[in-house]
Amino acid sequence: MGDSSECPKEISISSQEEIDNTDFACVLNITLENATGNLTFSTLEYVDNFKVRDSPLLESLSIPNLKKLDEWLDIKNATSLTNISIPHVNEVVVWQLGIDVPLRITRISIIDAPSIEHIVLGNSTTFLGLIIGEPVSTLNEIQMTTAVGELVVDRGCPGLYELEYVRDFQATGWKDCYSTYPNIYTLPKLKSVHNLTLIDSDLQYFDDSVQINGSLAIVETNGWRRPYDGGLDDEDQLEALLIIYSSGGPNILPALITVPGNVTIEAWNDDFNCSKLVDQFENGLIHFLSCNGTDNGTKSVLIVPTESTGISQDNTPSTLSQGAWAGIGVGIGVFAIGMICGIVGLFLRFKRWKKELIERIRQQEAQARQEHLRDSLEMEHEPPNLNLLHESDGTGIMREKPDDHIQEAGGTEVVAEHPDDHIRELPVPPAELPGTTDIKRT
Repeated sequence: MGDSSECPKEISISSQEEIDNTDFACVLNITLENATGNLTFSTLEYVDNFKVRDSPLLESLSIPNLKKLDEWLDIKNATSLTNISIPHVNEVVVWQLGIDVPLRITRISIIDAPSIEHIVLGNSTTFLGLIIGEPVSTLNEIQMTTAVGELVVDRGCPGLYELEYVRDFQATGWKDCYSTYPNIYTLPKLKSVHNLTLIDSDLQYFDDSVQINGSLAIVETNGWRRPYDGGLDDEDQLEALLIIYSSGGPNILPALITVPGNVTIEAWNDDFNCSKLVDQFENGLIHFLSCNGTDNGTKSVLIVPTESTGISQDNTPSTLSQGAWAGIGVGIGVFAIGMICGIVGLFLRFKRWKKELIERIRQQEAQARQEHLRDSLEMEHEPPNLNLLHESDGTGIMREKPDDHIQEAGGTEVVAEHPDDHIRELPVPPAELPGTTDIKRT
């Protein structure tokens, strides 16, 4: 087990014989390549990722004992695959999709597998991720899906009739689908979406209580119709680039409660009526509005008001032009640059002042050392103080005063002796040792 070659974490398999002879105890990632016929992984119980690649002759895939699929079941280019059976995948996590929703940890991606008829995933109706690509026919298992963390439809036709909760939903090319179900492009039970993006899709309407709590983007969509009595509740941002059928009237968001973010409507048909959106803006339901169309009232085509959370009809919000906003932005930028330059200038000045202070201190220290040295040299040349000197017997040294102050009584000056002879010592009797006079001789 210590050798990674004996217990690989990633393997590639193509036949039933290889499956039967493989120990999956350490395997985390499996890739099924160039597989054919019907394959069964009877001993596989745990895996992170299971991929099917370039297997146009693979007909069915069964993993009967798999209990945990942590990441993706990822299938691409399996044009003959009709059945997928993973009946015991049952672990769930709690994901917040407007409300706390338990989701299967499994993520599924099916692209270029047009023959799939049945997918069994332990009666799963919730997934962390679901990607349906071209061309995938309507699947009963997918039809029962009620909640998905990340839903991507790429030129597929999944028929998500039971879907209620999605966090991130992107549909591209959801059109030209053939189905016996009359409303293949509808999401009749959808209640909550955080971010919804529709690109070149014929998705027509939602349930009347759908909440889009993040952003809505609708691009190149000919078949868009407003939600029937539908609404958008407390959005952060709404951006729509679409062709809106003017026959439906200007009230495209009839149940709108509030949009604290941006509402951008770039209608491709010139006769789109913006009047209802303007009314919602004036009533405080929309805080930032940009709408190009007709009937903008007295408002300009681009409406960018100041933010407000409670604006009544009687108090129309004030507006600022783009030039004003640009001036504010430039002013803030200049102020920020000035602050930065000021801080840098103060920093450089502080460094210069610190350097000057250190140099001044060094000069003062050098001057003090020089003065101390000069004082020391002067002290070495001072004459000794003889008053502090004494003879060995304790008497002080006697000195004569200079002869120039001695004069005779008649006023005549006494000639001084030679300078070397003017100092004389007084005779001192030698000291005798103590003793007695009666010394006995032998």
